[in-house]
Amino acid sequence: MQVVFKSTGSADVLSQRDAGGSSPLYQAIVRGDEDVVMALLELRADPTNTQRVDTSPVMAAARKSQGGIGVRILRALAERNSDVTMVHSSSKTTALHLAAGRGSADVVATLLELGANASQEAAGGLKPKDIAQGADIVALLEKAESNARTESGNSN
Repeated sequence: MQVVFKSTGSADVLSQRDAGGSSPLYQAIVRGDEDVVMALLELRADPTNTQRVDTSPVMAAARKSQGGIGVRILRALAERNSDVTMVHSSSKTTALHLAAGRGSADVVATLLELGANASQEAAGGLKPKDIAQGADIVALLEKAESNARTESGNSN
């Protein structure tokens, strides 16, 4: 697939936003269009650029679970320094909360591998394991919490 971007004047197409505040990269991730996501990243679209509503490309990718797309996009974003630990300013949710709540075990495992915090509490004190869909995901998150406590020397 060939992606062509036409820029008019001095405007940078990669950083333009739609009326909702979404960048082309964010829109492609939401659509699950992996080819366009990878093309935009190759063209140096900013993977750290948040949407107007304080949602990052990583959070959008965490919502994708079909056919490994979310995992591949997450890895590509992480390679380009996207923050997998970003916390939404009002809800305090993270990409890990979103993936756990959707029951995406492969995305949860990838986020943990990339450094996501399994103990991060969202508004209301909910951790990813509290909203996880599936015993396998709860087990992954509990193991990650336990490992983090062991590494920090806190056995509680």
